[in-house]
Amino acid sequence: MVRHSNLITPTSTGELQRWVVGGEGGWEPRTGVLVFEYEQWLAGRSRHAFVLALHELMMSVTVPDAPEVIINVPNYRGSSFVSLLSWIVTTRLASAHATIFWRPEHPRLLGYIKSRLEKLGWKLESRRRGKVVELVGQLPEPHPPPKARRLVTQIEGRDVEFIADFGVFSADRIDAGTLALFEVALRGPSVKTLADIGTGYGYLAIGLILSGKAHRAISTEVDSVALWLAGLNARAAGVSLALAFEPRPDMVEPTELTVCNIPTHLEANKSRQLTLGLIRRANIARVLAVVHASLEGRYAKHFETQTLSVQRYHIYSHVVFDVFPA
Repeated sequence: MVRHSNLITPTSTGELQRWVVGGEGGWEPRTGVLVFEYEQWLAGRSRHAFVLALHELMMSVTVPDAPEVIINVPNYRGSSFVSLLSWIVTTRLASAHATIFWRPEHPRLLGYIKSRLEKLGWKLESRRRGKVVELVGQLPEPHPPPKARRLVTQIEGRDVEFIADFGVFSADRIDAGTLALFEVALRGPSVKTLADIGTGYGYLAIGLILSGKAHRAISTEVDSVALWLAGLNARAAGVSLALAFEPRPDMVEPTELTVCNIPTHLEANKSRQLTLGLIRRANIARVLAVVHASLEGRYAKHFETQTLSVQRYHIYSHVVFDVFPA
């Protein structure tokens, strides 16, 4: 079973004039905004706009369609994501005879996106509007959703399949940091509930439940695409996973265990917010946090305080901090 946190359900939107997908600037009246990241979602909510994160839309929220759709295509999520956006637009967002505008984040991607969309039945023209380069066309016939990339791994002697695509880390394999964290978590006692901070497509949370180390898990993310995949993977694995679109670890309910694979490349303010949230959780119950070995010193300064006890485990190219109340 998958439960949702922070879910917004539209009730009385009336007719929409347009949808804006994947970008800010669509806060006008009678405009729906579909976003991929928490900061965009929060910006829309603070303006009382009709804004949905992708995982909210994909998990059975019913929305009104519109005669105009503007799609801002990010450059880092891969070709399959373009096909996913096309499927969402043709089946969920656009009304019949709608006009669609495709706007790549970088103009150099225009030809590639055009080629990809034409294979799906789109007929598009290139156009420049000021500094904006876009593709314009009418709605094609609906097409099937793209076949997402998947990986299969063994957990407790059984093959478990994960959907791992659309720019979510790490699509080709279970990364070394996650494996190190998983290994240390398996050594510890079982808990009723764990929190997986920055769950990605859900390997840690799902794997620890399947291994009998937790009965249920709360998975947080700032990437709505990842949160959607985590929900799909949990449902396929038959585990109980609550989803929270939330950047702050300390805003999630207390649990007996918290796990977090701290991203290697993280802006300073976001790193500080994440670390402070983990420390607050560690003052209540056990936290396992993994970082690349090159960052060990930085995070040791944060975790090794008078109120916390810390053990370190060096596994692969990473360090797992085992942090708990002193």
